[in-house]
Amino acid sequence: MMKKRVFGVKKREQKNPALVAFGQRLHEALKASPLTKRAFCAQTATSLGALHGYEHGTMAPSLVKILAFADALAVDVAWLAAGEEAQVEQAPVTHNPLDEDLLAQVMVATAEVLADVDRPAEQKARVVMRYYQYLQELAVAEEEMEAAG
Repeated sequence: MMKKRVFGVKKREQKNPALVAFGQRLHEALKASPLTKRAFCAQTATSLGALHGYEHGTMAPSLVKILAFADALAVDVAWLAAGEEAQVEQAPVTHNPLDEDLLAQVMVATAEVLADVDRPAEQKARVVMRYYQYLQELAVAEEEMEAAG
């Protein structure tokens, strides 16, 4: 739980579970890596404060950061972004209808970034899908937190 000041009084805020889970995976991968936090931050152009925010689930990383983190830590992008193991075949997503507006935003956000990434097209497509799923999970978690009050 985070505390937020409202009219001079500290109020507890719930953390987004998807961000917390991402932070735990990032922390786990960083611990397993030979990189120090400072070296990791230098390699990924991330401040120590931002890294702390990502690890503790108080900040959401961009797709560019997720790709940089996965490369620096030599971990699978899908695992780091969404906690899923790399798969040869991807099962179709049936639990959520396609949000065309969100997908369009993801495509615009990833097109330029992925154009410069030297990875097979299939892997790039999985990154786009995982990022889309990640944003959907964030939206659902935020709606649930707002409903919980």
